Amino acid sequence: MSKLKELARFFGLSALTTVVIAAAFLGFRSQVKQKIQQATYQQLTESAQQQADGLRRYIAIVTGQLEALAKFSEDPARRTNLEAFYAELYGGAGMSWVAYAGLDGAITSGPCKGCSVAGEDWFLRCTGGESVAGIARLGGESEPESIVLAVPVKTNGTVDAVLIAAMDQKGVAEFIRSDAFNNGTFALLSDSDGDVFAVANQATVMTLEMNLFDFATDQSLRGTTIAELKAAFKNGETVVSSIKRGGKIYYSVDFPVGVEDWYVVLSVPRSVADTLSGQVLPYVVVMLILVILVNAAVIVQAYRHEKQAVAALEREKDLLRQSSERYMLINRLSNEV
Repeated sequence: MSKLKELARFFGLSALTTVVIAAAFLGFRSQVKQKIQQATYQQLTESAQQQADGLRRYIAIVTGQLEALAKFSEDPARRTNLEAFYAELYGGAGMSWVAYAGLDGAITSGPCKGCSVAGEDWFLRCTGGESVAGIARLGGESEPESIVLAVPVKTNGTVDAVLIAAMDQKGVAEFIRSDAFNNGTFALLSDSDGDVFAVANQATVMTLEMNLFDFATDQSLRGTTIAELKAAFKNGETVVSSIKRGGKIYYSVDFPVGVEDWYVVLSVPRSVADTLSGQVLPYVVVMLILVILVNAAVIVQAYRHEKQAVAALEREKDLLRQSSERYMLINRLSNEV
């Protein structure tokens, strides 16, 4: 029984120490994952903000050029000289085409001559004297959506036409493509209704028509719900969330551009974002094993040292007993003599 108590005193302490170290490791591991996830969202947010700022400045520059052209066109006779400015705008600002539209919405020049934009919200706002950006499907429902900028053209202070520029979607997509996480991100441009009109997917830049909210459910989202996501988009808020899709988890940040109700959406697969975690944790595991082995070695060595010390004391005690017995024998013999 005493043997068991002795073993428990030594190796029980070792086991308790090991449990404490393991618990500390699990807590540290959880903190590492949490910190890496926080750093992922921060990097995504900063990258999305950079893309949004760049796109906003780009649109402001192009709008300024169009407003200058509209100013030049206040004299209707000058509007026939539009083609002289078209090449410059096309080459320097990523325009697909530039054309005039009358107040009836009919486009009077360019590749979409004869198309109508009457009834489009952005067009109605522009005829009211406002420079706007919008999304239009020019040439019929079968045609892809185009990103357009529109500025009012005035004669004697009264709007009598609208100057429209269709932007190159692939050029716009270049502005939202991010090189964060070694180009492992997925970048989208959408409006507050979730309708996507530009996509930059890693090394591939393309256009795609889809709705963000069709790809998520309350069960697949983490940290928010569909209703909360839609409300945040309508309120122009930055949204941080994660979504499980196709068996994979994606970290996502939705950042308002500051143009109309547009959003830059950046997503990265967790497998890509957690690469650092995968690099750090094996080293931590190795350190844990080394600490446990060193702890066990110290306990075993201490146990052996104590056993040797106890054995030495037992030998000395036995010698002392033998010496005492010899003294008593000699003393008894001496008394008998």
